[in-house]
Amino acid sequence: MNNKSFSQAAAWTAATATLLFGLFMLLPDKTLSTALSCGASLFISIGYLGVACAFAVQASADRKAAAYLGMALACVYTVFINLVYFTQLTTVLHGSAPVEVLDAITYRTGTWFFNLDLFGYGIMSLSTFFIGLSLKANTRSEKWLRSLMLVAGVFAISSILMPLLNVFSGEAGASEDIYGVLVLEFWCLYFIPVMVLAAGYFKKNNKSSSD
Repeated sequence: MNNKSFSQAAAWTAATATLLFGLFMLLPDKTLSTALSCGASLFISIGYLGVACAFAVQASADRKAAAYLGMALACVYTVFINLVYFTQLTTVLHGSAPVEVLDAITYRTGTWFFNLDLFGYGIMSLSTFFIGLSLKANTRSEKWLRSLMLVAGVFAISSILMPLLNVFSGEAGASEDIYGVLVLEFWCLYFIPVMVLAAGYFKKNNKSSSD
């Protein structure tokens, strides 16, 4: 698979997985919703990491530092997110640990893994920001892509600061759960166009890694 095919496949994988994630979040069965959402999140991370690598290849020589930092941060994001969601799909789902351990690692508002998840997505937002800095936008769609990626950096501030400030302390009520779902749905609506525009960018621009 050449760079052009790979980069487009990665972008569409991330976009499709994000769409499925948003739909799975709305399922009434909470157990099924959580399992399917976690599975979709794994594919979001894989797709986005591929996108970050592709942008690093596409970056011009004078902007590769920002692109490489974006790719490195994408790697960090992938590690954190896969740790959180793979744990939910294995140890937590099957209850294969002592109750005390399960209580600590189960994804719930304000818990350890909830904070790791927020931190991971904060790192992802920083990744998109630096990748945006590396883009040279020539067309309207490319300017939209660059702008959306730069603005995504704002999400990093809240995603990293809120756990540090212990905003989500205590038990989550129904209203907090609904608020959390709405925030995630908004993120999906924001991130999907970024990946669709990225797919279009890769379709029109293609370099080899030696350029």
